[in-house]
Amino acid sequence: MYTWENKKQESLQYEDKMPPLDDVANVLYLTSIPDWKFVSDWYNDLASAKARTNYEVKQVISDIFKGNENLTDFQKIQKIYEYITGNISYSEVSFRQSGLIPQNPSAVINTRIGDCKDVSTLFVAMCKEAGIKAHLVLVRTHDMGVLGMPLPSIDFNHCIAKVALNGKEYYLELTSQYLPFMCLYNSEINSNILDIDATTGTALKLLDPSTRKENNIKRATSISFKDKDMLVEEKSYKTAALAGTLRETVGDQSQKDRLKKMKEGLSTEYPDNEISLLEYRNVDRKNPVDTVYLHAVYQLNNSVKSIGSISIFTIPWSDNITASDLQVNLPRYSGIDLSQMFYLDNETETVTLTLQPGKSLVEAVTPVSLKNDIIEYSITPKQVGNKVIITRTFKLKKGFVPVDKVPEFTTFFKKMVEADGKELAMK
Repeated sequence: MYTWENKKQESLQYEDKMPPLDDVANVLYLTSIPDWKFVSDWYNDLASAKARTNYEVKQVISDIFKGNENLTDFQKIQKIYEYITGNISYSEVSFRQSGLIPQNPSAVINTRIGDCKDVSTLFVAMCKEAGIKAHLVLVRTHDMGVLGMPLPSIDFNHCIAKVALNGKEYYLELTSQYLPFMCLYNSEINSNILDIDATTGTALKLLDPSTRKENNIKRATSISFKDKDMLVEEKSYKTAALAGTLRETVGDQSQKDRLKKMKEGLSTEYPDNEISLLEYRNVDRKNPVDTVYLHAVYQLNNSVKSIGSISIFTIPWSDNITASDLQVNLPRYSGIDLSQMFYLDNETETVTLTLQPGKSLVEAVTPVSLKNDIIEYSITPKQVGNKVIITRTFKLKKGFVPVDKVPEFTTFFKKMVEADGKELAMK
């Protein structure tokens, strides 16, 4: 008999943006599985019988490649991806998950419904019929923790597919009709994965392929002043998974509902202002392209304060960072999971302020450049006539702050909050 004992253990206190419980709690792991290759081989045997081609798979491949006989292998996997995401509905219903064993591809094609392992197995079978080698990848998503599998186990909660072409690895998330090809949600980045493949399935890896499209936002915002109000015109685009999420959120809504949703979002961004939404447009709402463009015009009422002849205002950055976004009390006992705050790779916003006639800034905008191994942040100003052009950049390089770096990062974070919330004055 083995005994594990821990006496007088202190309770685990919640900390803002702390990692999942498996990464911070005391957990005892036991396994009877010898290594990760055993898991990979076992699941490969389990799933390969289901991934065989059959009449339905052959017919679908024939149909989608009809008239496209000269496609490259990369174009073929895109066609297969578009067929599955466009025709098979994703389901998490427990009776359909059938434990660990995927459904037969023919059943998925005929019923047009399947969970993650079903659609991934269908992808592998269709690739095989098209002469392309593909295999399954088991995933333990980032929100389940990244330290929770120190020993070989089958404690995975998701499944995707992988294709290796021309020396590059492509990972395919097949559960969303809105997600563009070659894109991954930020919740999947840095998740633990295991290849279900005899040659590569020998160890866990972290999911962050160089072939994925980045989740980026770029905005061009023009601001003019009318008395105490700010008139804002914002043109922006979102890429990859951010485009898919936006398309899923508003793609099937009427223009009236989209306007309502946009106004609710603005009210959250600017809680201290009364907002008049004048115009809102977005294109490519349903087509699964990797970029969605937005155009919004709105008015922030009473957003300019007056002290004598001086007008004071704050630049309304679309994704400004505030002190309430992260509350850190030192000493801290866990690291900071930034994936709970930031859902992108890069963001750039250029704001063009058109000053009122005869007025100028009391003090020029101060450039800011902050950089560490986790985040890069900058504010770069320039003035052309009565226009002040300010560019703000944000780049997330790592999604986790180790506990020993928390004090240093807290100081860094406060500097970003101060830069985003800095007030300007014109006279």
